[in-house]
Amino acid sequence: GASVGTRILFDTARLRLESSGSVLLAPASTTHPHLAWAIFQMRNGGQRFFFGSVHLVPNEAADSNAVRDAEWDQLLAYLPGLSQGLPVVLGGDFNSVRSGVGANNSALTHLPKMATAGVADTLLGEHDPAPADFKVADTRPTTPPLNANCMSHNAFIAAQRCVDPTLVGQQIDYLFGTNSLVVKNWEQVLDIDDAGNWIGTIPSDHNLIRATITLPGVTG
Repeated sequence: GASVGTRILFDTARLRLESSGSVLLAPASTTHPHLAWAIFQMRNGGQRFFFGSVHLVPNEAADSNAVRDAEWDQLLAYLPGLSQGLPVVLGGDFNSVRSGVGANNSALTHLPKMATAGVADTLLGEHDPAPADFKVADTRPTTPPLNANCMSHNAFIAAQRCVDPTLVGQQIDYLFGTNSLVVKNWEQVLDIDDAGNWIGTIPSDHNLIRATITLPGVTG
Protein backbone atom coordinates (compact mmCIF):
# COMPACT_ATOMS: atom_id res chain seq x y z
CA GLY A 1 0.00 0.00 0.00
CA ALA A 2 3.00 2.35 0.20
CA SER A 3 2.59 3.47 -3.42
CA VAL A 4 -1.23 3.81 -3.27
CA GLY A 5 -1.86 1.34 -6.07
CA THR A 6 1.15 1.91 -8.33
CA ARG A 7 2.66 -1.53 -8.90
CA ILE A 8 5.54 -3.19 -10.76
CA LEU A 9 4.95 -6.69 -12.10
CA PHE A 10 7.91 -8.65 -13.51
CA ASP A 11 8.88 -12.01 -14.96
CA THR A 12 10.71 -13.85 -12.17
CA ALA A 13 12.13 -16.36 -14.66
CA ARG A 14 13.98 -13.58 -16.52
CA LEU A 15 14.66 -11.01 -13.82
CA ARG A 16 16.09 -11.03 -10.31
CA LEU A 17 14.82 -8.28 -8.01
CA GLU A 18 17.71 -6.60 -6.18
CA SER A 19 15.91 -3.75 -4.40
CA SER A 20 12.71 -1.75 -4.60
CA GLY A 21 10.80 1.05 -2.95
CA SER A 22 8.32 3.87 -3.30
CA VAL A 23 8.65 7.64 -2.92
CA LEU A 24 5.98 10.32 -2.66
CA LEU A 25 6.28 13.03 -5.29
CA ALA A 26 3.92 15.63 -3.80
CA PRO A 27 2.12 16.54 -0.55
CA ALA A 28 0.41 13.63 1.15
CA SER A 29 -2.97 15.29 0.61
CA THR A 30 -2.95 13.93 -2.95
CA THR A 31 -3.35 10.20 -3.50
CA HIS A 32 -1.72 9.55 -6.88
CA PRO A 33 1.82 10.91 -7.07
CA HIS A 34 4.06 8.00 -6.12
CA LEU A 35 7.08 6.62 -7.91
CA ALA A 36 7.33 2.87 -7.43
CA TRP A 37 10.84 1.74 -8.36
CA ALA A 38 12.97 -1.38 -8.58
CA ILE A 39 16.47 -2.43 -9.60
CA PHE A 40 16.56 -5.67 -11.55
CA GLN A 41 19.28 -7.99 -12.82
CA MET A 42 18.86 -10.14 -15.92
CA ARG A 43 19.21 -13.80 -14.94
CA ASN A 44 20.68 -14.55 -18.38
CA GLY A 45 23.55 -12.12 -18.90
CA GLY A 46 23.65 -10.28 -15.59
CA GLN A 47 22.73 -6.82 -16.93
CA ARG A 48 21.24 -4.53 -14.28
CA PHE A 49 18.73 -1.74 -14.84
CA PHE A 50 16.39 0.60 -13.00
CA PHE A 51 12.65 0.46 -13.62
CA GLY A 52 10.05 2.93 -12.38
CA SER A 53 6.29 3.28 -12.54
CA VAL A 54 4.50 6.53 -11.78
CA HIS A 55 1.02 8.06 -11.70
CA LEU A 56 0.90 11.85 -11.64
CA VAL A 57 -2.14 13.77 -10.42
CA PRO A 58 -5.10 14.04 -12.84
CA ASN A 59 -7.09 17.20 -13.50
CA GLU A 60 -9.14 17.09 -10.33
CA ALA A 61 -8.61 20.62 -8.97
CA ALA A 62 -7.83 24.14 -10.12
CA ASP A 63 -4.17 23.75 -9.20
CA SER A 64 -3.72 20.26 -10.68
CA ASN A 65 -1.35 21.41 -13.42
CA ALA A 66 0.90 23.22 -10.93
CA VAL A 67 0.88 20.17 -8.66
CA ARG A 68 1.73 17.94 -11.62
CA ASP A 69 4.61 20.21 -12.58
CA ALA A 70 5.97 19.90 -9.04
CA GLU A 71 5.55 16.10 -9.08
CA TRP A 72 7.40 15.79 -12.39
CA ASP A 73 10.20 18.02 -11.11
CA GLN A 74 10.46 15.87 -7.99
CA LEU A 75 10.61 12.75 -10.13
CA LEU A 76 13.50 14.23 -12.11
CA ALA A 77 15.27 15.12 -8.86
CA TYR A 78 14.94 11.57 -7.50
CA LEU A 79 16.00 9.68 -10.64
CA PRO A 80 19.80 10.17 -10.53
CA GLY A 81 20.13 8.90 -6.97
CA LEU A 82 17.65 6.04 -7.23
CA SER A 83 18.92 4.76 -10.58
CA GLN A 84 22.56 4.54 -9.37
CA GLY A 85 23.90 5.23 -12.86
CA LEU A 86 22.10 2.21 -14.33
CA PRO A 87 20.07 2.20 -17.55
CA VAL A 88 16.59 3.54 -16.83
CA VAL A 89 13.17 2.45 -18.05
CA LEU A 90 10.27 4.47 -16.64
CA GLY A 91 6.60 4.39 -17.49
CA GLY A 92 3.24 5.57 -16.31
CA ASP A 93 0.25 7.84 -16.50
CA PHE A 94 1.52 11.43 -16.60
CA ASN A 95 -1.91 13.00 -17.20
CA SER A 96 -0.56 15.55 -19.67
CA VAL A 97 -1.01 15.42 -23.43
CA ARG A 98 2.03 15.03 -25.62
CA SER A 99 1.71 18.31 -27.53
CA GLY A 100 0.96 20.34 -24.39
CA VAL A 101 -2.43 21.44 -25.72
CA GLY A 102 -4.94 22.62 -23.14
CA ALA A 103 -4.76 23.24 -19.41
CA ASN A 104 -2.89 20.05 -18.50
CA ASN A 105 0.30 21.09 -20.30
CA SER A 106 3.04 19.78 -18.01
CA ALA A 107 4.37 17.69 -20.90
CA LEU A 108 5.23 20.83 -22.85
CA THR A 109 8.14 21.64 -20.51
CA HIS A 110 8.85 18.27 -18.92
CA LEU A 111 9.24 16.00 -21.94
CA PRO A 112 12.31 18.04 -23.01
CA LYS A 113 13.53 17.96 -19.39
CA MET A 114 13.37 14.14 -19.47
CA ALA A 115 15.45 14.03 -22.66
CA THR A 116 17.97 16.51 -21.20
CA ALA A 117 18.19 14.35 -18.07
CA GLY A 118 19.13 11.41 -20.31
CA VAL A 119 15.81 9.57 -20.19
CA ALA A 120 13.85 10.39 -23.33
CA ASP A 121 10.44 9.19 -24.44
CA THR A 122 10.84 5.84 -26.21
CA LEU A 123 8.49 6.90 -29.00
CA LEU A 124 9.78 10.37 -29.90
CA GLY A 125 13.05 10.87 -28.04
CA GLU A 126 14.47 14.36 -28.46
CA HIS A 127 11.54 15.37 -30.70
CA ASP A 128 9.22 15.89 -27.71
CA PRO A 129 7.09 17.84 -27.16
CA ALA A 130 5.66 16.93 -30.53
CA PRO A 131 3.26 19.25 -32.32
CA ALA A 132 -0.12 17.84 -33.28
CA ASP A 133 1.10 17.29 -36.87
CA PHE A 134 4.22 15.25 -35.94
CA LYS A 135 4.71 12.27 -38.27
CA VAL A 136 4.78 8.64 -37.10
CA ALA A 137 7.54 8.08 -39.66
CA ASP A 138 9.87 10.33 -37.64
CA THR A 139 9.58 8.42 -34.35
CA ARG A 140 12.42 6.81 -32.34
CA PRO A 141 11.93 2.99 -32.66
CA THR A 142 13.98 1.16 -35.28
CA THR A 143 10.83 -0.47 -36.67
CA PRO A 144 7.57 1.40 -37.34
CA PRO A 145 5.52 1.72 -34.13
CA LEU A 146 2.05 0.21 -33.90
CA ASN A 147 -0.98 2.36 -33.12
CA ALA A 148 1.19 5.39 -32.36
CA ASN A 149 -1.58 7.50 -33.91
CA CYS A 150 -4.00 6.62 -31.10
CA MET A 151 -4.82 8.48 -27.90
CA SER A 152 -3.77 6.49 -24.83
CA HIS A 153 -6.66 7.62 -22.61
CA ASN A 154 -9.87 5.85 -23.66
CA ALA A 155 -12.25 6.71 -20.74
CA PHE A 156 -13.67 3.16 -21.05
CA ILE A 157 -15.30 4.12 -24.37
CA ALA A 158 -15.06 1.25 -26.86
CA ALA A 159 -16.65 3.04 -29.81
CA GLN A 160 -13.56 4.98 -30.84
CA ARG A 161 -11.13 5.21 -33.72
CA CYS A 162 -7.56 6.47 -33.97
CA VAL A 163 -6.58 9.61 -35.81
CA ASP A 164 -4.75 9.94 -39.13
CA PRO A 165 -2.36 6.93 -39.22
CA THR A 166 0.49 9.17 -40.39
CA LEU A 167 0.30 11.40 -37.26
CA VAL A 168 1.35 10.73 -33.66
CA GLY A 169 -1.62 10.65 -31.30
CA GLN A 170 -2.09 12.75 -28.17
CA GLN A 171 -0.98 10.26 -25.53
CA ILE A 172 -0.88 11.06 -21.82
CA ASP A 173 0.85 7.76 -20.97
CA TYR A 174 4.57 7.50 -21.64
CA LEU A 175 7.40 5.01 -21.56
CA PHE A 176 10.84 6.58 -21.12
CA GLY A 177 14.24 4.97 -21.61
CA THR A 178 17.86 6.03 -21.26
CA ASN A 179 18.74 7.98 -24.42
CA SER A 180 21.48 5.58 -25.52
CA LEU A 181 19.29 2.46 -25.37
CA VAL A 182 18.05 1.08 -28.67
CA VAL A 183 14.25 1.06 -28.88
CA LYS A 184 13.49 -1.81 -31.26
CA ASN A 185 9.73 -1.40 -31.33
CA TRP A 186 6.89 0.46 -29.66
CA GLU A 187 3.21 -0.40 -29.49
CA GLN A 188 0.01 0.94 -28.06
CA VAL A 189 -1.82 -2.34 -27.45
CA LEU A 190 -5.25 -2.16 -29.08
CA ASP A 191 -7.55 -4.53 -30.92
CA ILE A 192 -8.52 -2.73 -34.13
CA ASP A 193 -10.68 -4.10 -36.94
CA ASP A 194 -10.18 -3.53 -40.67
CA ALA A 195 -12.34 -0.40 -40.53
CA GLY A 196 -10.14 1.13 -37.84
CA ASN A 197 -12.59 0.67 -34.97
CA TRP A 198 -11.47 -0.33 -31.48
CA ILE A 199 -12.92 -3.75 -30.64
CA GLY A 200 -12.81 -6.23 -27.78
CA THR A 201 -12.75 -5.72 -24.03
CA ILE A 202 -11.15 -2.58 -22.61
CA PRO A 203 -9.49 -3.57 -19.31
CA SER A 204 -8.57 -0.03 -18.26
CA ASP A 205 -9.37 3.60 -19.02
CA HIS A 206 -5.85 3.83 -20.44
CA ASN A 207 -4.33 1.78 -23.26
CA LEU A 208 -1.24 -0.31 -22.52
CA ILE A 209 2.05 1.03 -23.89
CA ARG A 210 4.76 -1.56 -24.54
CA ALA A 211 8.23 -1.45 -26.08
CA THR A 212 11.20 -3.70 -26.73
CA ILE A 213 14.36 -1.98 -25.47
CA THR A 214 17.88 -3.42 -25.72
CA LEU A 215 20.11 -3.16 -22.65
CA PRO A 216 23.89 -2.73 -23.06
CA GLY A 217 25.59 -6.04 -23.69
CA VAL A 218 22.44 -7.75 -24.98
CA THR A 219 22.44 -9.02 -28.56
CA GLY A 220 19.62 -10.23 -30.75
